[in-house]
Amino acid sequence: MRAQRQTPVWFGSGYNNFGVETFLNKFTEISQPPSPHVAGENGEITVGPDDKEFTGFVFKLQANMDPKHRDRIAFVRVCSGRFDKDMQVILSSLSLGFRV
Repeated sequence: MRAQRQTPVWFGSGYNNFGVETFLNKFTEISQPPSPHVAGENGEITVGPDDKEFTGFVFKLQANMDPKHRDRIAFVRVCSGRFDKDMQVILSSLSLGFRV
């Protein structure tokens, strides 16, 4: 599969819960396992996927989607740990706390 010689196709519906389990089982079988990420200003930190502390990589910030509101959204890729609703996280490069 990883040689990219074929493209798997699944049919299903998340609304009706048809084919979802089949898709997830096959997806975890053919996808690559999580890998460590290099972090820090000089790459001096390695974050492993099995680390208990929550870490993430902000890959996109979007603001002012509605001119009537001061809205902002951050897209984060979880690198380690577990993300829970209403948890307090810190954006280390700015040392600001964000409630997500």
